[in-house]
Formats: sequence, structure tokens, C-alpha cells
Amino acid sequence: MDRQFHCALVALCGNDTLSAEYERSSRLTFFYNISNFVPLSQSQIQQSHLDFLEVLMTADPDTAQRAVHAHIASGKQDLILSV
Repeated sequence: MDRQFHCALVALCGNDTLSAEYERSSRLTFFYNISNFVPLSQSQIQQSHLDFLEVLMTADPDTAQRAVHAHIASGKQDLILSV
């Protein structure tokens, strides 16, 4: 589900540069296997994504940018804490 969320989000952006970079990074198997190391339940991941989408739908670019950075930072923090 996590991978599907990110694929759909990138596709909705309509940004060729973002799509190309996502495609490049998606070739790294580790990117898709992070969830195997992070001790979050599927419901926690789903709620995180729903919260993230809610912020993105506000159409406020500054808020959306902060939400993207927070989402990435949260994922990194979850990974660090799991090791």
C-alpha cells in the first residue's frame, strides 16, 4: 500500500522531472523495502498518508511544501528509530 500511495502521488503531480527522478529512485530495491524495517502498522501508515493528503488538498503551496518535508522527515525518523 505504501508503494502504491507514492506511485499515485507522483503520477498526480504531472511533473516530468519529478516522475523521472521517482523512476530513477524506484529502481533502488531498498526504497520499497523500508517498510520491512519500520515497525508501523498498516493502519498507522494509512493514517499518515491520509493526513498528508488532507494537507496537500488545501492548495496552499507553502503548507504543502512543509507537509512534504515533514512526511519525508517522519519516514527517515521512523527508519532510524527502527535500527
